Amino acid sequence: MESARPGLDMKFFDAVCSDKNVPVIAVFTKYDQFKLDIQMDLEDESEGNATPTLEDINEEAEKIFQDEYWNVIKGSSPKYVRLESKIHPCLH
Repeated sequence: MESARPGLDMKFFDAVCSDKNVPVIAVFTKYDQFKLDIQMDLEDESEGNATPTLEDINEEAEKIFQDEYWNVIKGSSPKYVRLESKIHPCLH
């Protein structure tokens, strides 16, 4: 019975969405932790020479986000949301 399920799912999918154009919702959570990881990486790379600024952290986070995460999602400029806490003590 389980082997028939993919076929039934595809039959249902074809019935409700014949053009195969399905909306995708991508939610990137823990963005504040991602930025904290970026901050630690930048501090390690600087070897104590300079403390990265909030602007440095945000720029690097945006670059990595675009290159490594966002570019893997195909489509014509889909919308996205990144979730992070409003106040993070390490990023001030």
